Amino acid sequence: MSSEEVVSREVEYLLAETKYVCSLDEKSLAKAKKELNENPRERQAAVDQLREWILQQPHFKCCTDTRFLLMFLRRSAFSQLEARALIENYVAVICTKLAFWGKDIDTHSKSLKSALEVGVLIPLPIPDDEGRRIILNTPGCIKSGKGYTNFDILKATYAIMTYLVQFDEATQVNGIVVIDDQTNVTPKVMTYIGLDNLNKYPIRMKGWHFYNAAVVAQTIISALKPFLPQKIQDRMFLYGNNMEDVYKHIPMRLLPREYLPDEYTGPCQGSLSAIQASYKKALNSKAVRDKIWNITSSGMTYDETKKPGDVGPQASFRKLNID
Repeated sequence: MSSEEVVSREVEYLLAETKYVCSLDEKSLAKAKKELNENPRERQAAVDQLREWILQQPHFKCCTDTRFLLMFLRRSAFSQLEARALIENYVAVICTKLAFWGKDIDTHSKSLKSALEVGVLIPLPIPDDEGRRIILNTPGCIKSGKGYTNFDILKATYAIMTYLVQFDEATQVNGIVVIDDQTNVTPKVMTYIGLDNLNKYPIRMKGWHFYNAAVVAQTIISALKPFLPQKIQDRMFLYGNNMEDVYKHIPMRLLPREYLPDEYTGPCQGSLSAIQASYKKALNSKAVRDKIWNITSSGMTYDETKKPGDVGPQASFRKLNID
């Protein structure tokens, strides 16, 4: 399946305005049940329970779309208490403290379009054998004075992540593997958003591969790692400038042509330019723009002064026992 076909399928899924219909295949459904405690018969009731709780909160508001809330339930293994904490942190940190990153994203704005042209974050169309999407991150390609700011770059990366987890439901279950190409990356870029804040995004990080990391970058990454959960630390790998080390973890067939040896003639993900063009086309469509704008703007507010005091422990509602 070409990158354009993959993007077309994702857009069709997200823009469907009918009642939520699960798009997971049998393999992903089985993984969701085993690893995330997801029961298809209880799924909607769990979403409704979380939505009801959100609507009762006086101190924050957020999107309550079913697909949006499922991100948090799946990331929390369908524990209501954990999902509540995660979504509150999401609004308090990503949409408020880091509003320059995850708030009011308009993919039709001139500066954001310029930032998307950079191609800092590119989801590769074909998942690995475990259903995980591979994300290529190339922060070293950022250039100053090109019609965008660092804030625009951050919003562009957030728009792409939001697009991915909302349009490709399987990504919520199977997670992602990030290839972080550190070529030409400066320390300033490394520390712009703390790695600890990335953990507040509702996605399953299954692997983080830092390629061509300079000594300074390795030092910064090592210093920030302790702020991440141990399981995330265990999934982080640092490499030099030898792609052979990366190939041991990520097969050549799952990489774009630009990251393969000249003599390689086997299957691959295609060219970066073709992959990027497909996603830019999707993000520039009015329907997708409106969807991302709605998720990142309407009602995303947090007021610490209105937060109620401790009301005591509440049931997790992990097992709803719906007939």
